[in-house]
Amino acid sequence: MRLPTPLHVDDAEVLDELVAWYADVRNRQAGLHLFVERMLMIWLAEATGQSRTAIVQRLTLEIENLLPPD
Repeated sequence: MRLPTPLHVDDAEVLDELVAWYADVRNRQAGLHLFVERMLMIWLAEATGQSRTAIVQRLTLEIENLLPPD
């Protein structure tokens, strides 16, 4: 990020703290999403009798089919 004027030291510290806080929040959010996705995969595997590997492979193929080619 570029700022057009020099920041006061106090403002720079506040900005650094804000960016660090935001990064921490995003890390926690990503971790929670992974946890929820894992739980949903486990429940889907139990409900369908398929292995988690088979479910992930099918999901991967479905996503690949939805995305435009490179």
